Amino acid sequence: LVNQTGNNGQGYTYQGGAGGNDLELNQGGDGNAAQITQGGVSDPAIFPPKGHDNQTVTDDPASGSNIAFVDQIGDGGIAQISQAGNGDTAEIVQGGLSNESRIFQDAGSSGNFARSEQAGMDNLSLINQTGNGNTANVFQTTSNNNSTVNQSGTGNAATVNQ
Repeated sequence: LVNQTGNNGQGYTYQGGAGGNDLELNQGGDGNAAQITQGGVSDPAIFPPKGHDNQTVTDDPASGSNIAFVDQIGDGGIAQISQAGNGDTAEIVQGGLSNESRIFQDAGSSGNFARSEQAGMDNLSLINQTGNGNTANVFQTTSNNNSTVNQSGTGNAATVNQ
């Protein structure tokens, strides 16, 4: 499901791998851009350059059953989800001005959950997960925050409130 309303909203989706992936991408407002990649890496030019305009696309055929959700309302936010594992869930919800959030769930991972929710202005959130059964929640409700969560291994939990 992809819904877009408003100015300059761009949504990119790519699904590969073993299938069974679910995604939802809703955008409203000014100049938002969002990308969801499941089963490999395929990023448009506004994201780190991988798999666009004659660049390499990596598709992991063993990946599948991932769930991704992006919802952006407001000015100029950027959201990116890249999933190459199995049974991973990623959610991004953004509102306000100029927020940027990225979630990467790497190949070989499974059962990870990542959520980035930003309601302030000029926030940056990055979540990297490798391994199994990791949980990361980032809530940035004020302005000018920067958060990076790196998880590897099994069963780690992290919560950031700013």
